[in-house]
Amino acid sequence: GSMFQQPIENVLLDVQHYTNDIIRFKLYDADNERYEVRRKEEEEEKEV
Repeated sequence: GSMFQQPIENVLLDVQHYTNDIIRFKLYDADNERYEVRRKEEEEEKEV
């Protein structure tokens, strides 16, 4: 079986470029929100 209960049909891709060596990719289910704790770095980015 799959580790996911149901397949995700609509996917959002978030790409963040930090440095030439660091790129962060995040995949989201476009149809269902999920709770995610904000990281300290994300809060600091908002303030700039």
